[in-house]
Amino acid sequence: MKKVFKIVGRVLAALLLLVAVALVVVAYKGGDIAKSYIEEHDKELLGREVSVDNIDISLLHSAVCIDGVKVLEQDEKTKFLSFDSLFVDINLFDLLSKEVNLQHVHLRGIDVKVLQRDSVFNFSDIIEHFSQPDTAAVADTTPSSWAVGIYDIRLRHCKALYNDKVLNSKFELNDVNIDVPGIYFSNKPTDVDLNLNFENGGSLKAKMSYDMESSRFQINTSIRNFSIACVKPYMRQGVRVGDVSGLLDVDATMKGDFNHIMNFTISGKSSLKNVKVTDDLGRLVLSANRTSAELVRLNLTDNEIHLGTVDGDGIGSQFIVDKAGDNISYFVNSPEAAERREERDSIAQTLPDSVKQMVVDKNPLKFIIDKVDMRNMTMHMEDASQSETFVYDVKDFCVKAENVTLDKPNDVFVSGRLGKTGSMEGRWRGDMNDMANQNLTLTLNNVDLTEFNPYFHPLFAYRIVGGNMSVVSQNVITNNELKGVNKLSVMGCSVEKDKQVENAEFKVPLKTALYVITDKNGKISIDLPVAGNVNSPEFNYKKIITKTLLDFLAKVGSAPVKSFAKLFGGADNVEVVPFGASSSSLSVEIYNQLNGVVALVKEKPELKLALTQQINYADAIEESALNQLKTDYFLSLHPDKNVQNLELVDKDDIEKLDVKSVEFKAYLSEKDSTKSFKSAQKYAISKYGAMAPSVVSASAQARSEQIQTYLKQQLDSLAQNVQVITEPYDSTKSYSGKTVLKLDVLGE
Repeated sequence: MKKVFKIVGRVLAALLLLVAVALVVVAYKGGDIAKSYIEEHDKELLGREVSVDNIDISLLHSAVCIDGVKVLEQDEKTKFLSFDSLFVDINLFDLLSKEVNLQHVHLRGIDVKVLQRDSVFNFSDIIEHFSQPDTAAVADTTPSSWAVGIYDIRLRHCKALYNDKVLNSKFELNDVNIDVPGIYFSNKPTDVDLNLNFENGGSLKAKMSYDMESSRFQINTSIRNFSIACVKPYMRQGVRVGDVSGLLDVDATMKGDFNHIMNFTISGKSSLKNVKVTDDLGRLVLSANRTSAELVRLNLTDNEIHLGTVDGDGIGSQFIVDKAGDNISYFVNSPEAAERREERDSIAQTLPDSVKQMVVDKNPLKFIIDKVDMRNMTMHMEDASQSETFVYDVKDFCVKAENVTLDKPNDVFVSGRLGKTGSMEGRWRGDMNDMANQNLTLTLNNVDLTEFNPYFHPLFAYRIVGGNMSVVSQNVITNNELKGVNKLSVMGCSVEKDKQVENAEFKVPLKTALYVITDKNGKISIDLPVAGNVNSPEFNYKKIITKTLLDFLAKVGSAPVKSFAKLFGGADNVEVVPFGASSSSLSVEIYNQLNGVVALVKEKPELKLALTQQINYADAIEESALNQLKTDYFLSLHPDKNVQNLELVDKDDIEKLDVKSVEFKAYLSEKDSTKSFKSAQKYAISKYGAMAPSVVSASAQARSEQIQTYLKQQLDSLAQNVQVITEPYDSTKSYSGKTVLKLDVLGE
């Protein structure tokens, strides 16, 4: 028995010695063995040529360190991927409890180049290598009893290059740093931190939290000063783009569930600065000093896009027309885009009915913008398609709106400066999905007509040498029926003495017509009402306006009633201009006077001038009171309206009311049951005379502010040379003359 124990003891001792020797060999030679194995079996393991500088295995510290790994491309010459070092620390004792815990995974200096040609990448062969089916293996669906944890994952100073060989697009990342405290396979979320710098400037910081058990994730991203030049190759697939520049900032949060990957929600804010986009001929398409947009919520499953504030400053563009077409059409109609549209259409035709029905049944788009605030926009226009090039600039263009939607009425305001002296204001109220009901108001003030000679000249044979125009227009569409008011006022319009074009497009006696319709003060007033059904095939708004205007000019031109003795004579008189005291807007006569003032100050900057509103308050109060009475009568006929929501067409109807009509007299008789007043004017004074002075004073103040604004725009610092004076209302004093805007010279 003792002999048996001795034999067993010797065997155990020999085994222990072998284990000890094996551990020593592994400790000192295991790295070399692993290195040799990898390099000899690289094609079998990865399908690529792999080289390793060194592998260290430390049993004492349960760590593995791999240095200088290179993976080559399929040509076995070009580098595909490399890294400087990989350090992994594993707790061996946890293996006894069926736990795999990697305590530290540190990867440094990884450098990878991703190349794409159409749908093929330079790593597609690696994916195919690992996706080859193993016919000998039988799938094991038994749940594993092993627990796995990976902690302290760090990537330092990594680089990545993406190159699309077809689009010639390059995207390079430098100094990429990623931190993952731990990857957990339980109910504890995994956090990932990413920091990197872009090759062309800018940086990205991202943090992802992922719960493997619930599949919920959240990604927070911050991008700073990212150059958008890299999007140019992709833009070329749809437009004829030349150069693209600008810097992008983004702060965004994405939340979702990997089990339902399309059901995610994105929110955040982005901004662009110093943007410039040109076409491939070098012509400007778009520029912007700054734009920003706040994304409240984007969810594709709910088909919802909710934007907060969308604003911009210094956005500019240009519209260039020549005989070949315009630059915008040239930019957007690229041959590549047309080919893709045809391809998409052909694919859509082959879709099964079930897929088409899914598209039809998709939730309608819920789109809203809480606030739009675009400022200081410009548009430069050139039309070289005529014999004379038309050049025009729109400046200080602004767009403001709130609660913009696709399926509800919107209220949008626009304003801007036109050409040398003009200005505009507009308002659109309407539903984008209901073109049968729209409301558009437009006001143009002090537009210099001489700037439009490239169009007037060939149409009417004469060049315009002077004149400014104001337009007040409102067009309301109700159930496809259009009712429009278009009032044109022109001051100081004059044309060349001799005809310059023999075969003009329109055979209208323009000189005669202008003379006939010009009053003694040099003013032309034209009222162009428009009506019709917009669904009618014959309806064309432009043709209606043009025909109405031409018919009007032809009629007055063929039946002159004035002497031709002073044709095109007269002098510019800017000393005294009459106006309506109850109106809060500036008339074309006042703008003509202001143009004269601007010319005087520019010619002699040392001049000191005063513009005084001399108001006959007695007449103005009577006019205001009567207008209020007419307004009340109009509102009695339209109970759905009130003073606050009166439209321009409503005010036009009020102005044209005849107080001597049978209907109005009946209304007045009902109001004046005692029959104390003999006229509508007397009744209006008794009812509204007390509040009329404040209404007239408010209108005077509004005119004064508009005059000061216009002088500031045209004269800049020289505007201080012109005082704007409004004589206040005083019941103890009365000015009995005409209500005028008077110009006085204060000195030089």
